[in-house]
Amino acid sequence: MNSMTGFGRATQIVDGLQCIIEIKSVNSRFLDLNIRSPKQVNSVEHSIRKCIQKTIHRGKVDVFVTLQDVADREKQFIINSSLKHQIQDLLVSEGFYREPQEVPLSAVMAISNDWVQIQDSEVTEDVLQSLVTDTTTNALNALVSMRQSEGIHIQQDLLHRLSQMTNIIEDINSHKADAVIAYKENLRTK
Repeated sequence: MNSMTGFGRATQIVDGLQCIIEIKSVNSRFLDLNIRSPKQVNSVEHSIRKCIQKTIHRGKVDVFVTLQDVADREKQFIINSSLKHQIQDLLVSEGFYREPQEVPLSAVMAISNDWVQIQDSEVTEDVLQSLVTDTTTNALNALVSMRQSEGIHIQQDLLHRLSQMTNIIEDINSHKADAVIAYKENLRTK
């Protein structure tokens, strides 16, 4: 016997990228699967859905996916040359410098540093797929384990209650002949 209620969490780190997946389930007649994830996981969300549907067939299931950088990854610098040239032209047109080539980098940076962007290197689709799938499987295993453990407790509670009910029925059956006699006697005396 398995409980419908459970929680599973798994964390995995690959190439400085940490994936945390939490799965929560509660009772429901049909499978109602909701996945909340960052945009960069959209391409592998279908894999998460298939992985969960293989194991869970009923219940309201909420999945929370978090991706975080936990180590220094290789960076990419993206330079918006058009914006840099606009800032240089502005400084020339305002009379601070004669030629755009004379404008030092520090002057351009003093106005705006939006023309330089630093981004982490892209994670390949295969690495992301593997990371998310493995983490989902581990979180799902934790959820199933919790549901089984909870199911054992529910089964023990039901068996205990059934035993109590059986004892009460046996007690009633052992006193029913006396109860009928007492009831008839009570009717005669009225």
